Amino acid sequence: MFKSLDVLIGFAAILLLVSLAVTALVQTVTTMLTWRSRNLVHGVVAILNQLDPQMPPYCARQIATAVLRPLIARAEGGRATVLQREELTCILLELAAGREPGGKSLDDVARSVLKKPSRITASPIPPRCCRISN
Repeated sequence: MFKSLDVLIGFAAILLLVSLAVTALVQTVTTMLTWRSRNLVHGVVAILNQLDPQMPPYCARQIATAVLRPLIARAEGGRATVLQREELTCILLELAAGREPGGKSLDDVARSVLKKPSRITASPIPPRCCRISN
């Protein structure tokens, strides 16, 4: 009875250690290959395409890159891996108003797509709207 309990406890401990090692390996590979930041760009592009299905793909990519630029600067040289909803809304409103951090990063076509009346610019400013510094 106790012998099988010892085997069961040992097996559970080994499974926990293997699980920890696999998780650490996956996190290391994910960080080294910057999968999170690439998926974040793809996610922002997908959100922009849902808001405006007629948006050209290069405009959505350019806007997504402009949205993530201030967050990359705040990540101390690394690439941004997280974007809060309030941050996305504030940065989109700032870009639509022409107040871009670090100079003009959108061309005229992307700016006109962003400024046209849509759900992006018609949404109310969230209560904790951030002010982007240059």
